[in-house]
Amino acid sequence: MNSSCIGLESSNAVLVGFTEQYDKHYSRMFRIALKLSGKADEAEDIAQEAFIKAFRGASRFRGQSKLSTWLHRITVNTAWDLLRRKKRQRALLEEARARGELDEVAGGTEKAQRNLLISFIEELPTAEAEAIRLSYFHGYSHKEIADNVGCAESTVSWRIHMARKSLRRKFEEYGMEESSLELTAA
Repeated sequence: MNSSCIGLESSNAVLVGFTEQYDKHYSRMFRIALKLSGKADEAEDIAQEAFIKAFRGASRFRGQSKLSTWLHRITVNTAWDLLRRKKRQRALLEEARARGELDEVAGGTEKAQRNLLISFIEELPTAEAEAIRLSYFHGYSHKEIADNVGCAESTVSWRIHMARKSLRRKFEEYGMEESSLELTAA
């Protein structure tokens, strides 16, 4: 057997081991994330991102604590990062509102409208944000998005539906109508 085959077998073993750990720890990580974020869609994103961080940083796990303890810490840190990022985004939007920049949006400045829409989209869960970006900014059909991201077309439709619903709430929160940002189906 040549060295490239040994490397491939080793890589497969790592992936199998990672999959086993994912199956074993995901529900606990999701519950931690849900407790911290309060939203199931955000908790899912947090848990998945935490697993990606753990996989990438596996070489830093020294075994001085249980794997579940290490994963718990990564999940908590990932959740805090997300919550801090969202808090900063809300603060920036409030500052923009105080400076009257949101009046430009209501007044119809296209650049201001687009920037506000982008900031709202950045607050969405990752999967919803990706679907709405591909639909709204790139004009992809639901089928094209499904093919690109590797999920069912109905899943894409649901993600876009949920994204629009969340964006509508944001528009209302800022005293705007959805039509002012022309968020219509692609």
